[in-house]
Amino acid sequence: MDSFEDDDTPCQAAPTQPGVTYLRFSNDQHDFFSLNVNGPALVQVTVLSHTVSGAQAQVRSPLKPGYVCPGNGDDPVNSTDRIGAFGTVPSGGGNTQFVVDLPPGNAQYYIRVSLPSSTGNGQPYYLRWEFISANGAPATRDPLFNSNPNQPYLPQYNPDTLTNIPLNGTAVYYWSGMQSLWPYDIIQVQIVGTNTLVNCAPGNPGATVPNTFANTWGALGTVPRGRLTVQFNAIGGYIIRLRVMQGSVQKYLDEKPLKVGCG
Repeated sequence: MDSFEDDDTPCQAAPTQPGVTYLRFSNDQHDFFSLNVNGPALVQVTVLSHTVSGAQAQVRSPLKPGYVCPGNGDDPVNSTDRIGAFGTVPSGGGNTQFVVDLPPGNAQYYIRVSLPSSTGNGQPYYLRWEFISANGAPATRDPLFNSNPNQPYLPQYNPDTLTNIPLNGTAVYYWSGMQSLWPYDIIQVQIVGTNTLVNCAPGNPGATVPNTFANTWGALGTVPRGRLTVQFNAIGGYIIRLRVMQGSVQKYLDEKPLKVGCG
């Protein structure tokens, strides 16, 4: 028995997370899964061990205008539109995999796994989706933050490049890997002075431009990847912090030291 039933329509869609493999059963013609994505993002969908030849997996749009849940959003065909490529289970059963390119913006999408007829065979199959990078490599599901402009997709090969800048110099920091943020998540930055860096007295965050993040947490929004440019106009040591908040709960924190005109 499929513990996620009923899941036959967008309004009944079972919520999912990237990188998790879900066991399901082909009890009905349609199985719906929901996924919340903060685009732009490349999403790879994989269906494994499906026993029904011709079964099809698609990524579907958010509910179209005029469709709501509860209500007519229960229409499994007309309430959403297919996005991009789709996958078809081969003759005799097996696996299928495809990639879709989702547009900018935070939205709830759906994956629909459909049988060729209205009668399912009750057999198990597996579904998984994940973010991938532009070169096809798996993309991290966790936020990343550093000073390397080549950082977004392969952080293990792209360490920080910025540790010391001259007075009145400009520092640029990049974040990425935030496609899995939910609408109530927020990205924040804080800049503080520190005495922990060798040969540097604490810097003055109030002399930064912009000074929005001086000794306080300032919001960057929820854009899944981007950059922050700050000019430092006072000698000293600094810590640049980035965090992701879900309501009042801190989900992620990273920080980078920076020497300005010292050390």
